[in-house]
Amino acid sequence: MRSGGFIISLDFELYWGIGDHIDYQNYREYFDNTLSTIPKILQVFRSYNINCTWATVGMLWNKNWILWEENKPLLLPEYKNLKLSNYNLSKKINKKVVHERHFFALDLIEKIKNTPGQELATHTYGHYYCNEAIVNNKVLAADLERAHKMAQQTNIKLRSIVLPRNQFVEATLETLREQNILTVRSNPNVWYWKLSRQHKFSSKIARLIDSYTSFFTIKSYPWKQLEFKGGLLLQPASRFLRPVTKKIILLDRLKINRIKKEMSYAAKNGELYHLWWHPHNFAVHPISALKELEEILEHFKYLEKRFGFRSYNMAGLLEEVKNETQHE
Repeated sequence: MRSGGFIISLDFELYWGIGDHIDYQNYREYFDNTLSTIPKILQVFRSYNINCTWATVGMLWNKNWILWEENKPLLLPEYKNLKLSNYNLSKKINKKVVHERHFFALDLIEKIKNTPGQELATHTYGHYYCNEAIVNNKVLAADLERAHKMAQQTNIKLRSIVLPRNQFVEATLETLREQNILTVRSNPNVWYWKLSRQHKFSSKIARLIDSYTSFFTIKSYPWKQLEFKGGLLLQPASRFLRPVTKKIILLDRLKINRIKKEMSYAAKNGELYHLWWHPHNFAVHPISALKELEEILEHFKYLEKRFGFRSYNMAGLLEEVKNETQHE
């Protein structure tokens, strides 16, 4: 039987991923905690020899506001909700009174790049929402062209993408492939992820229940469920690592037990398990969050030794699948 695989991907955003629904002045400590926690996450990954994909918003490659202005794509997205556009920043915050470190993170990008097993991928340049924008693949192409250009300045070749807020739209696959993207994180193949936007609340409740209980099925999947569409390998996510609650400790315990149970099933049955979160999810209770991560990775090492469970980032899994296809 083929060995199972454990994939981790992180959506690295800082302000750019949540600016539409927060008051920046109340989130300074939150972002500082995120910045200080990322090197610790990298250290933990290094200690456990873990591969990970960091899907990074391209704006983080800028060094300052002057370069941010200069590096705007030629075409900008149009949203019905203007708050969603990170190019309308001046309408949301005063750039003179914010900390640039919450918006630009070239130093952390270099740390990620220099840590073994870490892949820098794209989360689009401007945190582009595929389901919110007036559909225009030329705008998405312009966004990705800028993302590539920024990454190339640090000698990074982008091959993988995670679309913001998991707004995976098959109609964009052709554009992604034209922009030299080879693999994308897709959504779990379960009913509540497929609900229409009119049933968003029901979907959210179902996902919440699924995070803490075994009411729904295990979220690992067989290798054969990986598929190529439009020339891209689709890699379904399995589980979102929810933030530490602290208010109800039992929930935190249930969450970790649920993840470990699913990892065990994947390892024993030669399946894939894709865990994801945002670095800023560790910001409220960073010490507890890092302890949870170590518990998960301790369990991975046990499964690695017992069942040959393997660690992958998205690019690594892509190469594994391509090599297998070539030898068939």
